[in-house]
Amino acid sequence: MSHPVLDLEMQPNDANVKTVRDYLKSLLKLVWLYDEEFDGKRPFGNSGWKSEIYETLALSELIESEIDHYGETYITDAGVRDGDYLIGKAISDL
Repeated sequence: MSHPVLDLEMQPNDANVKTVRDYLKSLLKLVWLYDEEFDGKRPFGNSGWKSEIYETLALSELIESEIDHYGETYITDAGVRDGDYLIGKAISDL
């Protein structure tokens, strides 16, 4: 049985995919394709790639987040920790 996080629908993102599963698969394809030249800082051309997944988890109320004074979602330290845990479990289920 796959981890439910994998089927969460993502907001528009730099990988142009619909679900967390597709996002992680796209990331893995880039790692494989570019090997030693893989740019872990900007795999999809943007340094905020992890935040795209954290935002999905926060909007699904799976991790802690806050709205800052600009109206942007801010992932708390606990949210990042919990998000990393959830994505690690989901990757194991790929």
